[in-house]
Amino acid sequence: MNFTEIANWMNEKGHKTSRGKVFRSAHVHSILKKYGITKLWVEKEATSKLSKFDLYFVEKTLVNHL
Repeated sequence: MNFTEIANWMNEKGHKTSRGKVFRSAHVHSILKKYGITKLWVEKEATSKLSKFDLYFVEKTLVNHL
């Protein structure tokens, strides 16, 4: 199905957009595009990188404390 056919099907079934309007092909395209990007992001394998770092604690005293 193309975007227009999907939009028509959604409208026939009574589905509305998140703002309560009828679906158009651009809505369908945007939803599927975002889904694809999210799916790639979620399925992406995590990589880890270890590096040397230093941690310093500096004591700070409040001067002229009331």
